Amino acid sequence: MPREDYSPVTGGQSFYNNLSCLKLSNISDRKEYVYTLTTCPYGIDTQPKHGFIRHQESGTVFGQVVFDHILTSAQCKYYALRPDTYYFSLVGKTFIRIGEKNKNVLQRLSIESYDSNTGLFQVTKLFLEGKQLLSWLNWHDMAEILESMEWIPSLHKHNKLSNL
Repeated sequence: MPREDYSPVTGGQSFYNNLSCLKLSNISDRKEYVYTLTTCPYGIDTQPKHGFIRHQESGTVFGQVVFDHILTSAQCKYYALRPDTYYFSLVGKTFIRIGEKNKNVLQRLSIESYDSNTGLFQVTKLFLEGKQLLSWLNWHDMAEILESMEWIPSLHKHNKLSNL
């Protein structure tokens, strides 16, 4: 007896039951927020139940979970989830330090790219003395920088090609 989710012509999964086809075709108009599981595999009580859409494989050890709303930072810490959708939205933005004006202190941080498999940001650091440094920051360090009140977003986006 043939399975209902397989196409009678090709024998493959039908369009409507293949989640990757649904995602690529934009059939659903709901916003999805992706979080990476960092310390334990997907299972019961490893992520909040409210708003959960699906688990998906990724280049990470435990995969990713998708929600229909933004989780609080307390939920992310409790379930050890990394908010990849939010971190991807930071790419192309520049942050400026307010307050201390020491020439050896980092004054501007431009986010060049984000790798969701490793949780690393490629950033350009600019010091007051004019020294520029291309570097990597892990997502924990980036969260600390953004949660501190010393940094504010710049009004203009940086040119990603300026450092090539």
